[in-house]
Amino acid sequence: MNLPSAAPRAGPLNPTSSPVWGGFELPSSWKPTLKFILLASLFGVAAIRVRLLSIPLERDEGEYAYMAQLISQGIPPYQIACNMKWPGTYFCYYLIVSVFGDTQAGIHLGLIVVSTATTVALYCLAKRLAGDLVATVAASAQALLSVSPLSLGLAGHATHFVILPALISANILYPSRDRPLSAWRLLLGGTLIGVATLNKQAGALFALFCLYEIFLWLKEGDRWKKEFLYSSALFGLGCLIPLLSTLIYLSITGVLDRFWFWTVKYAAAYASILSLRDGLFLLGDSVKGLFKDSPFLWSFALGGVFVIGFDRGLRRNLFGVLFFAFCSFLAVCPGWYFRSHYFLLFFPALGLLAGVFIMWATRKSAAYRSLKAVPLFLFVAGAAVELYLHREVYFWASPEDVSRIVYGDNPFIESVEIGKYLAANCAPTGKIAVIGSEPQIYFYAKRRSATSYIYTYALMEPQPYASQMQREMIEEIEKGAPDFVVFVHVPTSWLMRESSSREIFEWFDRYRASHLDLLYLIQILDGKAVYTPSSSPEVRQLKTGIWMTVFRRKGLS
Repeated sequence: MNLPSAAPRAGPLNPTSSPVWGGFELPSSWKPTLKFILLASLFGVAAIRVRLLSIPLERDEGEYAYMAQLISQGIPPYQIACNMKWPGTYFCYYLIVSVFGDTQAGIHLGLIVVSTATTVALYCLAKRLAGDLVATVAASAQALLSVSPLSLGLAGHATHFVILPALISANILYPSRDRPLSAWRLLLGGTLIGVATLNKQAGALFALFCLYEIFLWLKEGDRWKKEFLYSSALFGLGCLIPLLSTLIYLSITGVLDRFWFWTVKYAAAYASILSLRDGLFLLGDSVKGLFKDSPFLWSFALGGVFVIGFDRGLRRNLFGVLFFAFCSFLAVCPGWYFRSHYFLLFFPALGLLAGVFIMWATRKSAAYRSLKAVPLFLFVAGAAVELYLHREVYFWASPEDVSRIVYGDNPFIESVEIGKYLAANCAPTGKIAVIGSEPQIYFYAKRRSATSYIYTYALMEPQPYASQMQREMIEEIEKGAPDFVVFVHVPTSWLMRESSSREIFEWFDRYRASHLDLLYLIQILDGKAVYTPSSSPEVRQLKTGIWMTVFRRKGLS
């Protein structure tokens, strides 16, 4: 079934009916150069990621990878391990480890496929929006921004798995004269937005841009209001298909109640912790850091905002770019946390804005033949400077050193060794417990957790369930009787506040004394790990506030 498909006029989303912009037409001789820049960006960023395939997993990656392990064993999310994230990324990781292997290198190889596909999808959308020049700049800028150290884009965050289906959906629903707005297109576009939402709740906000595209399909007809409502309903039905399918799956597997508590009730409490004032402070801090991390690309993007705002022709023709940027920014906002990796959702829009600025500057300089290529040259030079600024991360440092450079003294390198030790010494049917927020240890150990609390942040937060969560974690560990316990004394693994309850620490002191034998003390001193066995007299000498201890249950040989 095809819906009415009146050809959209030159307007907010379609720049013009011809490739000419305000008297400037991109020279055909530029096309090989633009293709070279695009391919260099794709292969260059992929090469950086390939070099760092074995970088240790960080916490979010560890969570997703551990959940993927459980899914491969027939255990659904939220049954024996819980968090407030929706389950889409868990299944994405399950697909990745099924194809590329259950290792950190396999996970990062899958991330290369996802990130490359994201850049290609953005190129296709940007080309439809504004032509080859904008598309090349947008895709190249997004690719480079996605590996900037401060954005944490080298790690496989949920945001990577949100923006890809959202961009594919935007491409599917883009107005076109040579294809009808069909029911299958609406359903497929909506289904992809539903998948993006399953990967991270904020993905739902990209539905606004898709609805805007649907409006542009239909606004020419006499019955556009009725047709828009019908088309939006089909699109909305597509959005619901992944969500309803997941709810049915969770209900059949008996974990719907736990899913509801973690992803709705607790997530709502978590999202209400920060005030708008707190959020604005964090926003300023994050943007300042990200700008410092990639100053030239952010400057080009700010230039794009400026020229669209002050050039009436661009504002009329490229309103769609601004609206996409608006929707992308909204996706970064939920909870007002503005963590740096959330901005991976905004980088495609940032690339588009940078492309618009380069296009505008090229058009303005077209009157001077010798200067026509200067704006594109400045973009390439700016990108090269960005590479130079982070040359140690991109080209020289080992994967382990890159982990230390990016994440400081977080125990991600040490988690690999701890996981290997537990895998070698804990029985395959044995259980372990990590008292702290280091789920990557479960993944490396390939052992199940004795508690569903694979993070301890929630236990320290000023939210109404914190005390209940501490007691539940205590009860689960006592009942589960883990063979090995890892206690993490790392500030970023707890994010403790002055008002946080210390009940779990007081309990652990008693539990450790009566149930556990110390095996190792691991201290991180000046970026290096010092492993001290319990037989050493130095095992009681703490030289830093960043340390971990590994215990074995008493009586276990």
